[in-house]
Amino acid sequence: MASERLFRASRSGRAHSGHWEPDRTGAEAFENHLHPLDLFTPGLHVRMSDPRFRAAEQLGQAIAHSWYSGLVRVFPGQGFRVYYARGDNPTVRLHRVYRAEAPWLADGSFPQEAASGQVLILTTPGRAA
Repeated sequence: MASERLFRASRSGRAHSGHWEPDRTGAEAFENHLHPLDLFTPGLHVRMSDPRFRAAEQLGQAIAHSWYSGLVRVFPGQGFRVYYARGDNPTVRLHRVYRAEAPWLADGSFPQEAASGQVLILTTPGRAA
């Protein structure tokens, strides 16, 4: 999926064309995201060793779990995916699950990062739209 290729390119530092025509999944994942670090240092990046970065990591993981729980409660039976990715700027995002579209980030992507908690993929038990 295009958004996963862009994610992988940005995580590796490789340039990409910037051309992207998102499907509903990609558009929602792009629009429905938050950078917890902006709550500590709006518009600035800090080193991973900075205590604000660690706080943003913990907050991002908590927000991801909170969004997941809220979606399960408020939209029972509907499928959503919530993501947390640490990278150099922790990010939380979500999208609805659509039958004819691949998820923004496939299960099993970034297995080492997932094992260490740097990437979370949370899927609600509901059905696809």
